[in-house]
Amino acid sequence: MDENNNIHNLDKETLSDKAYKILVELIVSQKLESGVRLKEQHVAKELGISATSYTRSL
Repeated sequence: MDENNNIHNLDKETLSDKAYKILVELIVSQKLESGVRLKEQHVAKELGISATSYTRSL
């Protein structure tokens, strides 16, 4: 079987995983100010995900 068609190579990244990576990038790049409070609903809406996915990303 061709390695590219292997079922084990499927992208299993969840929305929570993606949100986590985005939040880390925002922190590292200093696009989020230190000490600022993040409102769950606002951030979830900005990321285009549910509040649950956002919460799980933390």
